[in-house]
Formats: sequence, structure tokens, C-alpha cells
Amino acid sequence: MGVPAKDAISVIRQGPERDEFQILLFSKIVPNVKKLGLLDAADGWLRKKFTELGVIEFEDWADATEEADAFADGSPAERGVA
Repeated sequence: MGVPAKDAISVIRQGPERDEFQILLFSKIVPNVKKLGLLDAADGWLRKKFTELGVIEFEDWADATEEADAFADGSPAERGVA
């Protein structure tokens, strides 16, 4: 499109929707990483990085599995989901 990549990246990083996207993205990632036991693996490296990003607050939010179950037809037991 003729726009230098450096300029495009700068505009995207400054966009107001970036914060909203980051919240949406990490509100799904962080709880699932915790559920997998990876948040505190490797001496808590990932916990430290999520803290630096300011997204560790999402660790106790519902993970994506729970959310999907809430919208699925039938109970988890009926679907064979533990």
C-alpha cells in the first residue's frame, strides 16, 4: 500500500483500540495459561512478563472452556465434558 512498515506500526501502537484489544486478548490467554500450569513454570518467568504487561489481573477470570460451556447446548455432564 506504499506505507512504510515503521510508520504503520507506530500508528497501530498509538491507536485507542489497542488497549481494548489487549484486554480482550489477555483476558482469555492468562486464565488458560494458569489452568495449564504454565503461569508459574520456569521460576515464574511468564507470570513476571504478564505482570510487566499489566495483564496478570486476569489470572483468576473464567477460562475459555468455562465460557464455551456456558453457551453450549445441554449440561457439561450431558455432553461428556468434565
